[in-house]
Amino acid sequence: MNASSQSLRLHDEQWRAVVAAAGAAPSTHNTQPWRFVVEPDAIHLHLDPSRALPVIDPTGREARISCGAALLNLRLALRALDLEPVVTLLPQRRHATLLATARLTTLKPATPDERLARQMANAFLSIGNANKAVGAQEMVTQVEPTQQTFANLAIFAYQAGQTRKGDLAAGKAVDLAPKDEQKDLKTQLDSAKTQALTQQLQQAAPSATPTVGG
Repeated sequence: MNASSQSLRLHDEQWRAVVAAAGAAPSTHNTQPWRFVVEPDAIHLHLDPSRALPVIDPTGREARISCGAALLNLRLALRALDLEPVVTLLPQRRHATLLATARLTTLKPATPDERLARQMANAFLSIGNANKAVGAQEMVTQVEPTQQTFANLAIFAYQAGQTRKGDLAAGKAVDLAPKDEQKDLKTQLDSAKTQALTQQLQQAAPSATPTVGG
């Protein structure tokens, strides 16, 4: 198995893991009859003749089936990293050992359903699950990054005890607000933060143990 040091949009450790996953495929008598050649935007799968078994596999059919298993593992490993391999089989017939070339493109993430995310955020708040409300509101801000959506995210995050995330969302909300509204909005969000922290401290304080008279 052979691979260059270039990373195909992956960190070196991720790329090594992808090639290792491909190389973990089952093969006839564990011959691993493949060789990977990596370029900046593609990976080529070659049949490695030095690992062939001419006596029991004279046509190379079993070796090619083994390479197909390695190609499947490669595709699955890349999909796990949100990369979509576009595979061409036998891309250059004049190169007898070149079985496939996989060129990589990034998967397009699905657009969150903003209306459903709002409903989820409100539902989670109504049952006191602020942490999940934060996650739902983050989806809202992805679709509609406005002053109001970030202000709501800040309030939800403060209620969930996620102070750092609340501060970041509050800063974003203030930045998006008109200049003549920024001061009032900051005051409102600071007040929400203080109120949430006070409530959390009260909830965390141990309740007084009643004294039993004797």
